[in-house]
Amino acid sequence: MLRRTFRLVITIIVPGVLLVALATGGVFWARTVARGLIEDAAERAGVSVEYRRLRLSVVHGVVLSDAAVSGATLPVDIDIGRVRVNRRGVRLDEISVAAVSPRPVTIGSVRAVFDSPVARGRTPTIATVGVDRVWVGLDLLPASRDATNPSDDAESIAVTGRARDPIAVAGEVESALWRLVDTVAPILPAMTTVTRGLITLADSHGDDALGVAVDSVNVRVDRPERLNGAEPAVPLIWVEASGSMPSGSAGWWRVSADLDPGSRRIAADIEFDSLDLSAVSLPVPAARDRIGGVASAAIAIERSAVTRRATLFGTAAVTDAVLLLPAVTDAPIHMPPVSYEFSARADDLAPLRPPRLARRIPGTTGPAPPGAGAFDDASLAGEVVVDSGYLRIGDVRMHAAPAFRGFRDGVPARIDVRLSLPRTPVASIAAVIPTEILGPLSPVVVDGEVSWDLDLEAPLGSLSWVGWVATASLTGFEIVEAPRELDVRSLAGHFLLRIAETDGRDRVVRIPAHRGGRLPGERGVESAASVAWSPTASATGGPADPPAPLLGMPSSAEPDPAYVFAPLHAIAPSLISAVITAEDGEFYRHDGVNWMQAKSALERNLAAGEVVVGASTIQMQLAKNIFLDHERLASRKLQEVLLVALMRFGADLSRERAMELYLNIIEFGPGVYGIEHAARYYFDTTPARLTLAQSVWLASIIPSPQRFHTHFVNRSIPPGWLRHMRSIMDLMVERGRI
Repeated sequence: MLRRTFRLVITIIVPGVLLVALATGGVFWARTVARGLIEDAAERAGVSVEYRRLRLSVVHGVVLSDAAVSGATLPVDIDIGRVRVNRRGVRLDEISVAAVSPRPVTIGSVRAVFDSPVARGRTPTIATVGVDRVWVGLDLLPASRDATNPSDDAESIAVTGRARDPIAVAGEVESALWRLVDTVAPILPAMTTVTRGLITLADSHGDDALGVAVDSVNVRVDRPERLNGAEPAVPLIWVEASGSMPSGSAGWWRVSADLDPGSRRIAADIEFDSLDLSAVSLPVPAARDRIGGVASAAIAIERSAVTRRATLFGTAAVTDAVLLLPAVTDAPIHMPPVSYEFSARADDLAPLRPPRLARRIPGTTGPAPPGAGAFDDASLAGEVVVDSGYLRIGDVRMHAAPAFRGFRDGVPARIDVRLSLPRTPVASIAAVIPTEILGPLSPVVVDGEVSWDLDLEAPLGSLSWVGWVATASLTGFEIVEAPRELDVRSLAGHFLLRIAETDGRDRVVRIPAHRGGRLPGERGVESAASVAWSPTASATGGPADPPAPLLGMPSSAEPDPAYVFAPLHAIAPSLISAVITAEDGEFYRHDGVNWMQAKSALERNLAAGEVVVGASTIQMQLAKNIFLDHERLASRKLQEVLLVALMRFGADLSRERAMELYLNIIEFGPGVYGIEHAARYYFDTTPARLTLAQSVWLASIIPSPQRFHTHFVNRSIPPGWLRHMRSIMDLMVERGRI
């Protein structure tokens, strides 16, 4: 019995104890070896690796918990919840990467597979890498500058004069990305696959407003063969990625790119389809809930970080677009299909070219634009130029080639535009203008053909310097059909007009047909009579005349017998000249729209942040008073322009008739409409007998007759208004109008 017990101890227990002792020592030895390998690998990579715990597992091999990787050569900091290394590969879980974005990139897991199991005397290489569940959060519009960039706080802005240039920031991001590629490229396997990713863009409050799903990303690395004694060749990297559009969209996107770290060149093809614009606009407060539609694009880009130049070409299209622009019109604007095919180039270092067309408008005081000597041109560089672009809106196709030049703080100093519209039916152009913009003009049908070429330069900081050269050709234009109340062809004949009194009452007046007359003219402008005056012709519409149409707003009121129309020949020339001077100084020189005055008014209004001055000509005011309501919307201004074009080219309305109608329908005070009533109400005289002073005062109150009626009530003209009247007289003398 004793012999059997001894044999058991010798054959089983002692070897077991020895095996445990050897195993325990082996674990300590293995841990020491593992730590040495980790430190050696980190030193060769130029990074620091820290971890809370290292343990060995029969199943998982070496396991690190709460590891952190950082270093000067690594442009990112990496935190890893768990690292597992065995003979066949490496697995990392719960990864956080602090990269370029203020918010870290999180990764669910990374699995690297060795090309063969680990063996003594052989260093394994990674064959493939699989990445799963990647989340990238980007702050598109930071809530505050100092939250994202310490150099953009109030103090640094006060010192430097401005916040950091977004283009400079973009250059830093580009450099950081290439450094990351330099670090990662040598250790990337031949193939890396990413599945189940999500990229989110946050709004100004930090809330995720847009998410783009990533279905897959494949990264392939091509390492050229190393020649004897030569340095390892720089690998080339190919990337293919695809995914779906934001939630609720049926669209997709796809990107393929090849990167050459050696030459710092990237070439990429970007495609997306059925992009929901309403979802894309969410991160941008100015566009949120104001844009809808579906977008698609296919764009090829090639960019060199060395030369800082890029080329772009491709197509983009938007369908079913809807815009909500309360300043333009109250109704949602439904846009026609729009597509653009282009070829462009970008150069970050291109100096700002001097302007070719930009010229200061006489009488304006805006600063000279960059490139014209007002600023240091060396501080303005960069350009994006479209060499060839074809824009299609509905059935209208034109050549459109914009250029953005001289960037500062991410904004171009000047935009140059070249447009060329080949001979196109006018009806096709009218068809692409949204009905919400046309408003009451939608039923008007026109015919004819038009061609148009425009070369424009627009300094954004000095709109009064906008310059352009335009040529147009209009042939066969005619009004085919128009509602009776909107038919501008009736303006030359007799018609009825509704006047909306300030107390809400409707008043209908009878306007006789034009019987001729002469404008007084000015120095360098001779005005001939439009039609010889016939004293026997009916001035009020006689029995032989057809029924007078009611133009403008509808009304059931009967014509007011007390209204008296003053024909042009019965109005004092001094009044006509005073009105032209005060309301439309270029009346004799434009065709109904004063574009030079329009751009000056635009600059002043933008500077003030509100509409402080208009650019309406007498013809535009006439169109508004007869056919339109008085809402202050941008669409109304466009409707005025279109009505003036119809009056000029569709009805051949003369300046004499336009002035005659204008002076007979505008308001001169509470309930005072037309120059006949005004002359008798204020001065107890006729329009023909108005003196120069009386004419100038009447012309001066036209912009706000209700307000300036107090001069008459108080029987006193303030000194400041007398000076204003004197300036009108001086300008009349200067222009040779008196």
